[in-house]
Amino acid sequence: MAAAARRAARGPASRSAAQQRRRGAPRRAASAAAAATRGEGFALPQPIAFHTELLLDAPAAGGAASPDALGATLVTQVSLDRWPRFAEQAASWGGPASVAVYLPAPAGSAAGAAAAALARRLGAELAAAHPGQALRVVGLYAAGHAREGAAALAATGAPHPLLSPPGGGGGGGGGGGGGGPPSYDELYPINALRNAALAAAASPLVVFADADCLLSEGLAARLAAPELRGALLAGGGAPRRRASGGGGGPGARPVMLVLPPFELAGPPPPDGAALAAAPRTKRALASALAAGAVAPFHCGAFAPPSPPVDLDTWLAAERSFEVPWTEGFEPQGVACRAELPRWSESFRGYGLNKVQHAWHAAQLGFRFLVLHDAFTVTAPHARAPSWRPAPGGAADAAHLSRIARVYDAWKADWLARNGRRGDVRAAAA
Repeated sequence: MAAAARRAARGPASRSAAQQRRRGAPRRAASAAAAATRGEGFALPQPIAFHTELLLDAPAAGGAASPDALGATLVTQVSLDRWPRFAEQAASWGGPASVAVYLPAPAGSAAGAAAAALARRLGAELAAAHPGQALRVVGLYAAGHAREGAAALAATGAPHPLLSPPGGGGGGGGGGGGGGPPSYDELYPINALRNAALAAAASPLVVFADADCLLSEGLAARLAAPELRGALLAGGGAPRRRASGGGGGPGARPVMLVLPPFELAGPPPPDGAALAAAPRTKRALASALAAGAVAPFHCGAFAPPSPPVDLDTWLAAERSFEVPWTEGFEPQGVACRAELPRWSESFRGYGLNKVQHAWHAAQLGFRFLVLHDAFTVTAPHARAPSWRPAPGGAADAAHLSRIARVYDAWKADWLARNGRRGDVRAAAA
């Protein structure tokens, strides 16, 4: 059965590679542009002091559990218009969740108050639908009026300068209340949102995955098992001793459990239908791969030279296995909350924000252990009729060049501050 699944999976895997080759020319152009514009004098963007607010703290039915009893908490981020995807993710997970929601207006504004009320209501509805799951919802207010999620405010009647007037083209085009493209500081603060969700989590273990990633069946229960918790935790969740140089054995190094990513093929499913369409077990996934209904996830503009997790190896695996860090690796998975590095808030908009996090984890000596029986599946997003490429997104060549410079500058800054030199792989070996 495993051999047949591996043979069947090669077709979709090849199609995924073909998709990446078709996207190769724009990526190579973006990489060349980035390389040409890197150099001395680039100022690393600084974190922004966003206003955050705990909008909902709903314990599981039967009263609040101690953090140790929670097993692991899902931490993720979402804009208001993508909330339905998070609701499906929470249902696939089945355990406690901490989600940071981007509120596309400043605190104290009418639109900000309307966005917070909407997020609070959506959270309360989700908690009522899944009373066995604890849920924390953190609102992160934009510094100005932002485009991401603003369309969700249309039904509230709240004034927002980027909402189109009746009969308009829809969508808005920038941040800060103007009609032009947003500045870098006005782009979606994805890593600030991830950190806000992480800060609100209570359990020693966290599962970190973007809100459109559905989790395979039984993961929450598996992470509550003593053997996996023992591999991830030390001293009741306190950070363990870091390995330095050649000292320390594997037990001294922190561990990240990696969830291999896949994506549904075909047209985007309607909101609420992705969970029913996604395979939830490894056996079902192998069948979906054979049928071409699922493919390995493609990594967009900053794909690594080769997949960090070999598909054939994973399909045949009957136990978890370690993989080395490689440039471009952007794992999502499970780790000890106290050991997991925070995401750099210098990164805003699309690109390299998870790659940066994996690089940082590798520098800290993390081992990357791929779970053999767990994975994620994403579904493509439907585009509104008024859709157009957003500034700061995957189609914005100037932003791709800029975010590559941010990545280089952030690594150089980290190495300078921490006294490290040389290839990061030496720390992860």
